[in-house]
Amino acid sequence: MFEKPFALLNRAVDRIETQLESADSEQKRILGEELVALRNACDKFVEQWLSFEERVSELSEEYNLELDGTLPSPELQEIQDKLAALQSGDSPFAMMDPDMDDPQPSDEQVEQPTGEKSDADAVAPHPKAAGKKPGTTLVYQIGDGQSMRPRDEQMVRSFRLGIGYFDLLMFPEAMEQFQRVLELDGDFLVARLYLAFGCLSQGEYEQASHHLNLITVREEDDFLQATIHSTYGHIFVAQEEYESALVEFEMAAKLVSDFRDIEFNIACCHYNKGRLREALTHFQRNLITQPEDWESHRLCGLIWEQLGHRDRAYRHLARSYDLNGAHEQVILDFAQLSEQQGKPDQARALYKKALRYHPTSAGALGGLGWIKMREGDVPTAVSLFKKQLSCSPNDRQGLFNLGWASYQTKDYGRAERCFSMLLRKNSRDSYALAGLARTWSMLEKRGEAKDQLLQLVAMEGSAEKKLGLYHLGRLAIEEESYTQALRYFNAALVYDRDCVESLFYKGVAHYALGELERAQQCFEKCK
Repeated sequence: MFEKPFALLNRAVDRIETQLESADSEQKRILGEELVALRNACDKFVEQWLSFEERVSELSEEYNLELDGTLPSPELQEIQDKLAALQSGDSPFAMMDPDMDDPQPSDEQVEQPTGEKSDADAVAPHPKAAGKKPGTTLVYQIGDGQSMRPRDEQMVRSFRLGIGYFDLLMFPEAMEQFQRVLELDGDFLVARLYLAFGCLSQGEYEQASHHLNLITVREEDDFLQATIHSTYGHIFVAQEEYESALVEFEMAAKLVSDFRDIEFNIACCHYNKGRLREALTHFQRNLITQPEDWESHRLCGLIWEQLGHRDRAYRHLARSYDLNGAHEQVILDFAQLSEQQGKPDQARALYKKALRYHPTSAGALGGLGWIKMREGDVPTAVSLFKKQLSCSPNDRQGLFNLGWASYQTKDYGRAERCFSMLLRKNSRDSYALAGLARTWSMLEKRGEAKDQLLQLVAMEGSAEKKLGLYHLGRLAIEEESYTQALRYFNAALVYDRDCVESLFYKGVAHYALGELERAQQCFEKCK
C-alpha cells in the first residue's frame, strides 16, 4: 500500500538529481529546499507508523490478544542489524531465569550504536565497573517463526518501539520503552545499554553510569567492553573531564582498534586540552577510514590554521564545505579563512549564503561587517554589528565589533561602554583590554590606558604579551617617545617576528627619529 507514494518520492529525487548536474548556485539552493520538503513529507510516514504500532500494542494489551510474535522478515533483519555487534550465540547479552522454559537458541546478531560524536561538553563520577557474576547464558529469540509467550511478545514489542524512537532521536520515548523491557527482564543487557545511551543524550549522567554499572561482561566480549568504555568517555566529555574521557576512549580503542568514531573522539579530547599536534594526528587517522567526515576535515582545517599553515587549512575547510555546505559553522569557518587568504568576494558570498540558510546568523553579520570595515564603509559596518547584537544580545564578538567600529568613527563613549561591558563579563579578555586602552588613549586617559596594557603584558600567553607590547608602542608614539616605542615594538616582534602591525609602526618610529633606511627596511617587510 506504500509503494505508490514512495515511488513518487523517489521519482522526484531522481528528477532533482538530474537537475542538480547542470544547476547554478541559486538553482541548487531551490532544489535543496525541495529535498528538505520531501524529507519532511517522509517524516509523516514514520510518525504514522509509530502511531499505528502504538494502537496495535494498546489493542493487544486491552483485549489480551495473543498476537503472533514473529516479526516480518525485513523488520527482523533491521533489528538484527541494529544489534549484530553486541549479540552472538555464546555472549551474555540476555540472561533468563533457569526455571523458565528453555528457549530455542538463536543465531541472531544485533548491532549496537556507539553514540554520537562529541568534541566538547561534560558529567558525573565514574563508578567502578560491576564485578562479573556467574550465570546461565541464553540468547533471546526475536521472531523465529514460532509463537511467543505474551510476556516475550510484549518485550519484543517494547524493544522494537524503543529502537524506532531511538533512530528518530526521540530519546524520552525510547527510554520509556527500554525501561518497560527491563521491567520484564532486568538482565536484557542490550536494552539496558540503549537506556544508558538515552540517559546520556538527556544529560542524566549519573543514571547513565548506573545502568552501565549493571551490565556484566565477560572478558572475551571485547566489543561490548569497548562500547561501555566509550560511553563512559562521552559522560566524562559532557563534564569537560577530558583526561578521564581520553583514558576511556583509549581503552575502547585498545579493545577494538576500528571501533566507530574512536579516533575522532580521542582527537577531540586532545583538541579540547590544547594539544593540537596530537589532535591532528588522530583526526587524520580518522580520515583514513572515513575520508568524507566533514567534522574531521573542519577540525583539521582549524588546527592547521592555528599552526600557521593556512594553505593546508584552506584545503581541509574547502573539503568540509563541499561535504556539508549548509552547516552554519562550516560556512563561517570557510568564509573567515577565505578572507584571510585574500579572497574577500568569496568570503562575502559565503556570509550571504549563511544568512540565506540561517537568517539570524550573528557570525555572518559580523563577517560582512568586517568586510565593510576593511573597505572603509564604517557606517554600514556599524549597522551590521548592531544587527548582529540584536540577533544575539550576549554575543561577545558582536559587542567587541561594535566597540571597535565605534572607536573608528570616534564615538569613544559608545566604544568605552562596549569594552567595559566585555571586561565585566571577563576581566582577562585581552582584546577588550586593548580596545579600552586605545579608547582611553583617545580620551586623554593615558595613565589608565598604560595600566590596562601592562595587565596584558603580565599575562602568561605569548599572544597577550605581544598584543600588550604592540599597543604600548602605539601609546609611546602618540606621546612622541619614539625610542621607547622602538623598545616595545622590538619586544613584541620577539613573540611574532612577522607581525605586520608591529613592523609597520616600528618603521614609523624609525622615520620619526630620522632613521630613514631602517624605516624603509621595516616597510619592505610589511609587503
